[in-house]
Amino acid sequence: MASESNRIQSAQDEDVDAESFYEPGLFLDLNYAISTVQFEHVTVQVKTLQSGSTDFDLTGQIVWPAALLLSNYLVEHPSEFQNAGSILEVGSGIGVSGLVAAKLHQKPASVVLSDYSQIVLDVLRENVTLNFPEESAAPRCAALAWGSDLSDFIENHGLFQCIIGADVVYWPDLVAPLLQTVEKLLSHEPNSFSIISYISRSAQIDRLFESTVIDLGFNVERIQLDGKCLALAENERAAGKDGILFRLTRVPKTKI
Repeated sequence: MASESNRIQSAQDEDVDAESFYEPGLFLDLNYAISTVQFEHVTVQVKTLQSGSTDFDLTGQIVWPAALLLSNYLVEHPSEFQNAGSILEVGSGIGVSGLVAAKLHQKPASVVLSDYSQIVLDVLRENVTLNFPEESAAPRCAALAWGSDLSDFIENHGLFQCIIGADVVYWPDLVAPLLQTVEKLLSHEPNSFSIISYISRSAQIDRLFESTVIDLGFNVERIQLDGKCLALAENERAAGKDGILFRLTRVPKTKI
């Protein structure tokens, strides 16, 4: 079976349209098992695929290294997230990082986990229930398609002081819709920010990500890693990849 990085590179080399390449109807493996993931004092339980059984794994059904990187960062820097008014996770998948954020937050119900695939959302809701049996104190799940009309989403959920995402930067065609969505949904409060975690697979995508961020009016900072995050990034580097955490903040508007 080809590795995930090889499949992605093959799709790019053949100039396959990202939307047609990532078609949820192809992904029919619903054979889940409950896994426990520990991040220092924070424990989450998630239903996840134990192994890929087809050539095309629905990306939201497994735990990706970037989610582990982001989750460890959340736990190692809790003060950044505990008091955030509201948190949105984009591209939640099975929700590991979003669940960690909710467990750190003083009001877990202020956290929204999102994905666009109904298959993934079904699993995501089950994972929320596993970790937050009391519905009134649980984070919410919501369908969110990047780059689409966001007026209904904003009406239902408002804007967010913090937006997080793990391994959401993979195909060039999705970089702009992702970042446009972050720009639309991030609050304009001075202390609002976004943390994006991903495993660098292509210098071209890295450049596209950074240039798009700047074009949309964000400052972008590559976070210096330490602790468990640094160890995870070094493991990826040993495999020829690079684990990256970016912090995005709005460029302050100049008063005239």
